[in-house]
Amino acid sequence: MNKKSLNNLNKRKSFDKHPEFINKNGRPRRFVSTVIKELELLGIEKVKPSQVIDLYETLLNCTIEKLTELANDVNAGWEVRQTAKYMIKFPEKAWKEMKDRVHGLPKQQTEITGKDGKDLIPPTITQIEIIKTTK
Repeated sequence: MNKKSLNNLNKRKSFDKHPEFINKNGRPRRFVSTVIKELELLGIEKVKPSQVIDLYETLLNCTIEKLTELANDVNAGWEVRQTAKYMIKFPEKAWKEMKDRVHGLPKQQTEITGKDGKDLIPPTITQIEIIKTTK
């Protein structure tokens, strides 16, 4: 260490000289439940999934000017600002993703066949067919 760093260490209050400064329990933890309670006291509410869907449906009908205004509004919630910014930056992608979230993905059907278009699972052989083949 250089002399300047050593001098700075010597000037600081040390636990050797002031043991009352020691926090024996360590820094108090901030649990998620504590943070949630603090935010609720500040008037910040939880966002419900239905509210997100309502927001998306409403934002899909906004003009670019209105989206820009919302994206720059420091008093708007994070979800509102980020969604508006995303819609401005990636309009086609945002449109597709929001429609899929709000109205669900289109139904997709997949047809599975075996080799050469035959059934994937062969039909079961019945007892009658076994009798016919043994005769």
